[in-house]
Formats: sequence, structure tokens, C-alpha cells
Amino acid sequence: MAFASHVTEKIPQFDEQLGPGPNSLGIHDETLFGYQLVDLGYKLIGAPDAVVQHYFEPSRLDADSIRKYGSRIGRSDAYLAWHWYHTPAWRFIWLRKIKEMLIGEHSRAFWNFGDRLEHEFWLARILAFWDQYQVCMQEPRKYMRTQKGY
Repeated sequence: MAFASHVTEKIPQFDEQLGPGPNSLGIHDETLFGYQLVDLGYKLIGAPDAVVQHYFEPSRLDADSIRKYGSRIGRSDAYLAWHWYHTPAWRFIWLRKIKEMLIGEHSRAFWNFGDRLEHEFWLARILAFWDQYQVCMQEPRKYMRTQKGY
């Protein structure tokens, strides 16, 4: 990510509830920053020829790390849904059905196909989303909606 320093004067700051850190939700700080840029009329462009090398610890691919990653994404998604998109709770009723499929009496049929780690990732993401969204609904909205619908 790259931008001119004067851009940061128009956007208050990275949301400390998102992003890395022990007291944060863990992800999507740059996503919200990008949404705010677009909302202010800036254009985001990709760099398809850029080469990125990312080295990480192999332990980040174990089952516990995959579950934690899914949970961080779910919590951050819920935070953005409530505070940025202002998505009403009724839009997520379908999550209850998926949650029942994943942990309910019919879950065995669901778990009998596909990759187990992928299922654990999605289970962690959905459960964390729902839990965090319930927490968010107790809070006032953090971001005002604009004419563009953000």
C-alpha cells in the first residue's frame, strides 16, 4: 500500500479496533482505510506486475492457527458490517442456519466432505462473526453513513 502523506489528514486514523495487536480484532484495518479513501473520492488501483514475497512460519498453517485466523476475520467482518456498512441484523439470519449445519445434529453430513481445516476455518469465522455482531449491536455506530451508502 502506498499513498501521499496529505491523504492521512483527511482520514482520521487507522481504526485501532481492527488490525494487529493483542487488544484488537486482528484484521481489516487496511480494508477500512481503503473504504474511507474511496468514500472521499480517491481511486484505488492495483499493481498486477508487483512481486511480493511473503515468508511466514510454517506453524501458521496448523489447525489452531487456521481457527484463530478464521475467528479474527469473522470478528473483523462483523465490526465492519455494524460500524461501517450499517448492516441490519436481519440480513444475517442465514448464519443461524449455517451455524446449525456446522455444529447441530446434522453436522456429521456436512463434515464428511472436503478439507477438515477449511471446515474449521469457516466454523470459527461464522461463530466469531455472530458473537462479535451481537457485541457490536450494543454499541453506537462508529462511522456515519454518507450519500454513497457507506
